[in-house]
Amino acid sequence: MNNPTDQVAKPSILAPDLEVIGNITSTGDLIVEAKVMGNITANAITLHQEGSVNGDIEARQITINGIVNGNIVAGNVDITESGKISGSLYYGSLAVDTGATIDGELKKVFPVFPPQE
Repeated sequence: MNNPTDQVAKPSILAPDLEVIGNITSTGDLIVEAKVMGNITANAITLHQEGSVNGDIEARQITINGIVNGNIVAGNVDITESGKISGSLYYGSLAVDTGATIDGELKKVFPVFPPQE
């Protein structure tokens, strides 16, 4: 019998037909295709183009393809050409594609998170 702690967790997916009102916390990875009105904390977050977050986001790794209205704190941030951020961004490393929109303060902070054990 397999021990559940030995298995790699699949990411949680918030589908595009969802509208979430409230905060979301996950120790794993999260794929957001939905509209979220609340704060999100996870290990890694991928915000798809059809997704949006009205709230703060915190994660070790974040990829933004959609819209964020709120502050972001992350170790690594990738913002694609369709990504739009309105709020402060505190990051360890940052990659921004041509066409991305950022309206807010950018601040490099190191280390954002303690090393994983």
